[in-house]
Order: sequence, then C-alpha cells, then structure tokens
Amino acid sequence: MILLLTDVFLLLTQVLLWLVVGLVAWFVLLKALPRAFLSLLVLLLILVVLALSFVTGPPRDGGVLEILWRIISFPFTPLGLAIVLLAILLSGTKLTTFARRAILIGLIILALGSFPFVAYYLAQELEMEAIELITAAPNLEAGGRRVIVLLGQGTTRSYLRPPVTNALAPPQNAPPLSPEAAQMLARLPLQKVEGDPVLVPTAFLQTTTSEVNLDEQFQEEILLAQAPPGPGRVPRRSRPPAAPAGPGGATPEGRVEELEQRAQELERAAEQMKRRAEEGESRLDDLTQRAEEGQNRIDEMKKRAAEIEARAAELRRRAEESRTRAAEVQERASPPADGAAPGQRATPASPASPAASPRPKPKIVITKEAYPILTGQPIQLTERGNRLIYAAQLFQQETGNNPLIVVSASTRPDRRQKEGERREDISESADIQRFLTNTMRVPASGILLEHNSRSVRQSAENVKKLLADQNINYGGQITLVTSALNMNRAALTFAKVFDEATIVVRPTDFHTLPPPESIGEELATGTDVVERQFQASDFLPSADALYLSTQAIDEYISAFYYFLRGWIKPIVPL
Repeated sequence: MILLLTDVFLLLTQVLLWLVVGLVAWFVLLKALPRAFLSLLVLLLILVVLALSFVTGPPRDGGVLEILWRIISFPFTPLGLAIVLLAILLSGTKLTTFARRAILIGLIILALGSFPFVAYYLAQELEMEAIELITAAPNLEAGGRRVIVLLGQGTTRSYLRPPVTNALAPPQNAPPLSPEAAQMLARLPLQKVEGDPVLVPTAFLQTTTSEVNLDEQFQEEILLAQAPPGPGRVPRRSRPPAAPAGPGGATPEGRVEELEQRAQELERAAEQMKRRAEEGESRLDDLTQRAEEGQNRIDEMKKRAAEIEARAAELRRRAEESRTRAAEVQERASPPADGAAPGQRATPASPASPAASPRPKPKIVITKEAYPILTGQPIQLTERGNRLIYAAQLFQQETGNNPLIVVSASTRPDRRQKEGERREDISESADIQRFLTNTMRVPASGILLEHNSRSVRQSAENVKKLLADQNINYGGQITLVTSALNMNRAALTFAKVFDEATIVVRPTDFHTLPPPESIGEELATGTDVVERQFQASDFLPSADALYLSTQAIDEYISAFYYFLRGWIKPIVPL
C-alpha cells in the first residue's frame, strides 16, 4: 500500500511539474510574442511538417512525428473535415454569407459520402482501374522463379500466441536406463556439442537419412560378453571358412594347423574384447561421474532455492513491520475521534477500510482450459485478409515454377514490444507467415518476409533490395497481390521501382461488381452475368458507406500525392 501511494505521489508530482513548465512557457510566449506572431508560428510548424512529409513521405515510425502528422492530416479526411466544419458553425463565429454557404455545401458533399450508392460508385471506379491492368502472366525467363509479392499491411489482427515450448527439453518422468542400455551407451564414441560443455554420443548427432541400429552394431559384443568361455565365443564374422576336405579327409597336420589358427584368432578376439571392455568401463565411469556432478548441481540449486525462500520470508516480515509502523504514524498524525481523550489513541482502521484494504486482484477470465482454445484458433483476418488466401491459391497454382511469396508489412503500432523480443517478432509479416503456413499449408521455405514497410513505396523499394540481397532470379516479372482499391497505385509504383520488370496484377478484396457492359459477350451472357441490384437502403446513410467512401477518397489523394512525387509510372499494356 505504501509503494502504491508513493508511485501515485511521484506521478502527480511529474504531472504538476509538466503543467508548471507548460504554463510558464505559455505565459512567456504570450508576454514576449504577439498573438499574430504565435499564429504564424503554428502555421509555419504545420507547413514544415507538410513539407517534410512531401519530401520524405509521411512519417510512419510510430514516434512523435507520426502522431503530429496524424493530428495535422485529420482535418483533411472526410470525417475530420466534417467535424471541423460543424465546430466552426456551432462556435458562433461571425462568418460571411459566402463562407457560411461554402461550409454548408462542404457538409452536404461530405454527407453524400455516407450514402451507399455514392460509396459504391467511388470504389467501383478504382476497382475498374485495377481490372483493366489484369493480363495473363508471360512465360518466365530461363532459370526464373515465380515471385508473388503480397502487400500484407493491415490484413491481420493481434491475437494471443500459444506458449513457446522447448522441444529439446528432456521428459519429466523418463524411466531410468537399464544396465544393458547404459553399457551400450558407454561404448558409443562421444562428441562435444557446440555451445555445450557436455559430451553427447556421436550416433545421436547424425543427421543423415540412414538410421543407426545400435542393436546390430553391438549385438556380437553383447553376445560375446554373455557367452561362456570356449570356441562358441568366436565372432561369426571373424570365423574363417572351413577348408575343403581332401579325398581321404583332413590330415592330422592340417587339423593341427587349423586348431592353431583358430587359437590365434581367439587370442586376438579376446584381446580386442578386453580392450573394448576397458574402454566401456572408462566411459561408464565418465558417465557415472557426470551423473554425480549433475546431482551435485541439483542439490546446490535446491540449497539456493531454500535461501531465496528464506530471503523472501524476511522481506515479507520487513514489509509487514513497515506497514505496521506506517499505520502507527498515521494514527498519531490524525486527530482523535469524537469522545476520545486527547492522549488516547484512536481505534485502528478496520481491514475493510479503503486505506488498509489490499489492492483487488484482477479477475482471471482466461483459464487453463480456455487458453489453448483461444491460442489454437487461426490468425484473425481483417476485411483486407482475402489477399492472403488469394496469394496462397496463386502459390499452389504455380508449383511448377518454384514459387515464392514475399510478404511485405511492418510492425504493429498497437503491439507492445516485450523485453527480449526483436522487431521482426512483433511484425505483421511474421503473423502472415504463420497463417500461410499453418492454415493455408504453404511451406515455410516458400515464404520470404520483409518487415519494414508501411507504405506502397517502401514495399516496392524494400522488396527489390531483398530480392537482390537473396540473389533471387524473379524471371523479369513480379506478381503483385493487394486490394483492388489501391492496386492501380501499387502496380504503377512497382513498375517505377522495378524498371525493366513486368508487373503481373492480381487484385482482390473487391467491394463492387463490374458493370455488365464491361464483360465481353463471348465470356458471360444471360444468367452468367452477376449484376448488383440497387435497394432502397442504398439511399440511406450508413457507417459502412462512409468508411468505404473514406477509403476511396484517401486512395484518390494518395495517388495524386504519388503522382506529384514522381513515384508512379504508367504501365504499358503487353
């Protein structure tokens, strides 16, 4: 409780200090500078930010400049402009007749964007531009690889990840090794693993496709070790083939030579077995010594754990004493209760009082049973997520051209980066890869990630650099997958960056249907033509229509901005 009060006190102190600094600065600026100059200063600041964004692009690093850019650019959006115009009208500011009429006309135009038929028309114009760019993919150059660039920014939502488990951790309740298995492991040659001082049997580190059969490798040695002394202990492999008998059978001299030869072989086998037994005993002693060292380490860790528990108990005792002293100080500082003598102490506060009650624990909703169910779901997609499914479909269709999906996205601005996490770990590209691999069954070897793009221009530049760094031959063409609303601008941008490459356009995430007159008669006729039917609700305002209109207007403004910057290049039809 004391720590909580201290933190609150420090926070309030910081807030008050910032308020004092701000008020002093505001007072100095008002006294030292005229109001007209301050207005010009604010206007100049806005113009500088706009100029910097025009030269270097809008700031998208999640820092102060991006926040300032969003504040400045908000009045230029349909919703922001409507709020600004309404605020001017409701503020009671004296306006001329012309200004008032202009504001009303602007509000009417913005209100039209909330009607579905207007939003449908604006989106259909953009999507028809994307459809006009669709052509058949030309043949790849010799040795080329089909590269599918997926612009994945804003296609997924943050989600609960499953806990990371260590696949190399030993089982908790593993049965102990039998004496025979321990002897067999002792005979294996040992090898040191990089980064680990413990020696591991070499057979466990083999990564070839051929499996090591320990039973076949040590079967003869085990049999020889268990067999009684005599000729039967001679290994089958070392036993020479029997000499053919002569016409009259084997002579005594030949029999003696054969026995001497077998005796020499037996002696050599016995020496070899003694040497192997000594090596096995040495390795077994080594393993026993390591086991003892491991047990000593475990005992030491238990001892340290007991010491830590003792320290924790001591800290809890000290915290309780500090809590008691603070309560006594508070009682002395507070005035005596009614009816109590001046020197008499007041009754201590009950545990149910707010000052003495502990902080309420958060309500645990996600239980042990619910957590694997939540984390086992596929990654949540947004309204732009259809492009992920379409990219996986194109990948399956291009299996003969060794396809590669290049996912271009950036980090999530609403995702907090934890200690130990890299920037790539919280990027949307990593989540898209999990969706493509786990849900769409696209192999991880067919996916390449780019984590630093939050605009179409950055995606084009970073993808080109990534392909060059990886020495990937994309066959003089790039297959581009993104939403139909911004496909025209994206295709023109990639055509500008990939100067000599052909951009194969594959739009998706359509909001509208193409008009029937745009479909050739030989392609679809009669009932094959899918045509949208207007309804009475299309002439009623809706939030979805306003959102779609905002997207379309934002795309028109972005395309104009890209044109002014010289970032787009017209695509010449094939």
